[in-house]
Amino acid sequence: MSGDADQRQVAADYDLIYADWDKAVATVQGFMTGHLPIDTGTLLDAHCGTGLASDAATRLGWVVTAAEASPAMLERTRNRLPNVETRVAHALSLHTSITRRFDAVISVGNALPALRQDQVRQALAEMRKCTRPGGAAMIAVRDFGDRLKSAVWRDDPVVKITARFRYQSASEIIYTLDVEDAEGERSHDQVLYPLSSLALESGLEDAGYNVTRTSRIAGRVVIAALAV
Repeated sequence: MSGDADQRQVAADYDLIYADWDKAVATVQGFMTGHLPIDTGTLLDAHCGTGLASDAATRLGWVVTAAEASPAMLERTRNRLPNVETRVAHALSLHTSITRRFDAVISVGNALPALRQDQVRQALAEMRKCTRPGGAAMIAVRDFGDRLKSAVWRDDPVVKITARFRYQSASEIIYTLDVEDAEGERSHDQVLYPLSSLALESGLEDAGYNVTRTSRIAGRVVIAALAV
């Protein structure tokens, strides 16, 4: 496959993780209602992937802008949510691509754990530049406090999805998504760098936020903060 076709396949396969999209959206809505201290307004989904958190925010009444480094992932968000503004933007240059400020900025998923620690701080600083003074931020990432376990995430007539986590060291994990469906078998690898809640809280504070709440919910660490 060409590079573009391969990236579209990756995006499509990551979408297959969700046997029940609406249930996954509802989980993220729960994160938001418990951790965003303001109700609605403008919201930047800083690392939107295929649109899960953007969908959740839209259903809650936010006016959403969705940003993503991968054009293939962003295309799926655009097709899923045609009324949402979408922008190609890398985590480390977010404010260069999106120069205005929002009432809330969120990051849900693997975007931050895919960055090295010094890059995480830069990405949080970019999020702060996109947040108005007094605005809110929410981060939701895997809970790396417990060792991640490989498991079958979906197995039905449509597809079998297996997630494997191989610890290269205490600071590096190879996350492999194995997909088996009518089109055949394929795998996608991603390097993750475990993030602790303390590292995220410290990074948010250094970026210019005050952390207001940290929770562990459904295998995720969810952190709320206000821009100062």
